[in-house]
Amino acid sequence: MRINPSNSSIWKKSSKIFLFIIASFFACNFLLAQTSESQLHQQFDCGEEELSTPNLSITPRGLSFSSKPQIVNCNGGQCVAIPFLAQYIAAFYKYLTGVSLIVAAIMIIYGGILYIISATGAKVQDAKEKIKEAVIGLILFLGVYVILSNINPNLDSPTPLNIPCIKDNSFVLNDEPPENLQGKPMSPNAKDPLGNNVTYPTRLCDSVEKCQGFCDKTKTPPKQTTGMAELNEMQLIENSTGVVGNNKSLRPDAILALKRAGAIAQSWDGGPYEIVVYDGYRPLLTQIQAACLAMESDPDTLGTTVSFPGGSLHGIGVAVDVGLRKDGQDLTTCCDVSTQTQKNTEANVKLLQDIMSAAGFNRYCKEVWHFEWKTDGAPNRSKNCSWPPS
Repeated sequence: MRINPSNSSIWKKSSKIFLFIIASFFACNFLLAQTSESQLHQQFDCGEEELSTPNLSITPRGLSFSSKPQIVNCNGGQCVAIPFLAQYIAAFYKYLTGVSLIVAAIMIIYGGILYIISATGAKVQDAKEKIKEAVIGLILFLGVYVILSNINPNLDSPTPLNIPCIKDNSFVLNDEPPENLQGKPMSPNAKDPLGNNVTYPTRLCDSVEKCQGFCDKTKTPPKQTTGMAELNEMQLIENSTGVVGNNKSLRPDAILALKRAGAIAQSWDGGPYEIVVYDGYRPLLTQIQAACLAMESDPDTLGTTVSFPGGSLHGIGVAVDVGLRKDGQDLTTCCDVSTQTQKNTEANVKLLQDIMSAAGFNRYCKEVWHFEWKTDGAPNRSKNCSWPPS
């Protein structure tokens, strides 16, 4: 078949239009898809930050920010759903669609007028070519629209940008042993790798006035207090069957017990469950930083809701903050004392407690997430704490 040169020209021009339309629509499609993936790279403080409707220098026709950010459940936690970027891209997409249709209609009308007023055969042929080009471009445009709408049905109504909320990890005082036990052996069974007794840690300071001196960043704080362990005595909690380690550390024997808890959780009735680690060994510097932040915002919280540095059992690697998870959903929370009763159920808390107790851990009864290894007989520690936490 012989190809008419004029038809060849039409197809060349139409192919350029087609490529432009494809590129534009795929760009919109890609951007809309990215709005649901950006949550992997951002975090948002849902309790502190507040977003208002943005003021734009250039507003696409038809754009209306119809909703404000909302707190939603996602991936077993909470996210803030921010609709602004998705709504902006959707408005641009609709604007591009309208412009393309208008341009195609104008070209068809222009070709029709040129056809009517043409006096010679050459001008009539030119008018026909313009109409053909416009019709082919319109068909290609509609084809691309249909294809992309099937690939991503959310082109007209994209999902908001979901950014995970930052969890509040409060450091609580009450896991400290009483003053008469500080520096004393924990129990006959609590031994370090060299076979020495593990002792309760002692506080670096025990009042706001004494602790404020350690907040001076120009001074080097001590590495540990009496009874505290050093980082080189700890081991990394690796992910294992039923355990999500989250790059935290504990004493080697406590890790073995935690692995037993993970295996028990996997085989427990109604499972399999997972033990999620939120915190483990806490160096003295971390405890000092938490105390300094507390004193900066509200000095009265030091010694009431925030630990005195050095006194926490996290500092010797026997305390671990954990949660219970099933099928990717968190069944218990960590680590906000003020909301633990409201955000947890008695059944789930007891289930976590029973699993950890079966592996040999004691729960600190004032916190649903705090468990300790080899602290039998210590105050407020039990394998059968009552509800609500107290």
